[in-house]
Amino acid sequence: MVDLDSKKAYWIDFDVKKTSQTTTGWSIVVPRENVLNKQSKPKIKSLAGEVVDYMDQIEYQWEVSNKIKESGLSILFIDRDFIESGDVSPFEELRNRLTQNDEIVKKARGKITFLLEGYNDDPREIYEIPEVRIWTHKILPIFKYWAYFMNMDEPLNRYAGIRFLHFCYVDFEIKKRDQQAEKVHIEFNIAQTGELANLLFGWLNELTDQFQLTDKINREQSELLKKVLFGDLLDKK
Repeated sequence: MVDLDSKKAYWIDFDVKKTSQTTTGWSIVVPRENVLNKQSKPKIKSLAGEVVDYMDQIEYQWEVSNKIKESGLSILFIDRDFIESGDVSPFEELRNRLTQNDEIVKKARGKITFLLEGYNDDPREIYEIPEVRIWTHKILPIFKYWAYFMNMDEPLNRYAGIRFLHFCYVDFEIKKRDQQAEKVHIEFNIAQTGELANLLFGWLNELTDQFQLTDKINREQSELLKKVLFGDLLDKK
């Protein structure tokens, strides 16, 4: 990049995750501290290697990014085999895709949820299954940014997204099973719910700082999170 007013040129170490597709090609943000001069030569030289054509990979990344930005709600279906094998790769890959660049982060806010497959014939509630609870504790710190990317609308299935995390993360006591109404009355460990909230709020702040999101966005997501985790307690006040 060249600044004609200051007659300075700038450089950046190319990373496809930092690019965004435009109507005429692609764009990337170049930091102003990366001035192209004699002092930058050693750094640039150390980054240089053999010439490789990355266009196929770049176009694939753009395709994935566009689908995320254009979709209304993306549902990630997790098969039982992933859970029983302890595989957390779907959430690691999802986190990497969603945090590729500023544009995707902003477009993907509240667009993600997930559901488990393969337990329909299990008579137990999903949060009563030991391997599911163990897997939940594994994925929690892998994805991290639940409070920003997860959809927290009320109509969603009660065992999806953050509500699922809550049910499977904290200890609980079943107070009553209403078989006729197909309802279960549960009392959760409120202290552990607070611990979970602190983790999710902390990761939300981390993402906010990393991508320079506004305080307004942070507050809005925080309020949604509080409603999901502490809704019943807040309603009683």
